[in-house]
Amino acid sequence: MWQVGLGIAIVGGYLWLSSKENSARKSYYRASERLSRETKERQRDIECVMRNNEYSRDFEKHIVLYKASVQSANACFKTYEQQKQLVKTCQSRLQEFGNRIGELKKQRDELKTRKAKGDKSAVAPLKAIYDELQQTRDFFTQVKEELATLRKVKKSLLTDVRELNKSTHKFKLYIRDNCGRGGRIWYERRFISN
Repeated sequence: MWQVGLGIAIVGGYLWLSSKENSARKSYYRASERLSRETKERQRDIECVMRNNEYSRDFEKHIVLYKASVQSANACFKTYEQQKQLVKTCQSRLQEFGNRIGELKKQRDELKTRKAKGDKSAVAPLKAIYDELQQTRDFFTQVKEELATLRKVKKSLLTDVRELNKSTHKFKLYIRDNCGRGGRIWYERRFISN
């Protein structure tokens, strides 16, 4: 089992992440998935209210929906901090694995030279080097794939939150323009007097 010098715990999830890092990774993906569903749901709710032209009789519901929409967008932005930390961890691991691959290749080449000169004591370490090199390359590939996935999830969530923000902005103006005096007062207190 590979554990040379990188201080990486072999515990569930990705072998190249500590249990705490694996936990953070899983938490990020769960939150991203939940927030993606939530932002789409909020956007559908807003569009439904505006399409059905529900006026001031539901003024309080409009305000609640508006606040929920803002909270969903804020939660999405908080997940970006998690994503940044995961990207930083992955980039660090990529660097570590790249360095280790270089070291292993150097050791492999030295042992191959010794073996070619008839040194039979180089055979066992050479096999261990090949095994570790293969596993390190596998980890390197996994890290690259994880970085690609993190970027894809971030892009998707960012698209969702941008769409939600557009809908929320329109909804804010809708409340101002369609919910009578209460809507105008709410808009002025919340967005103009500050």
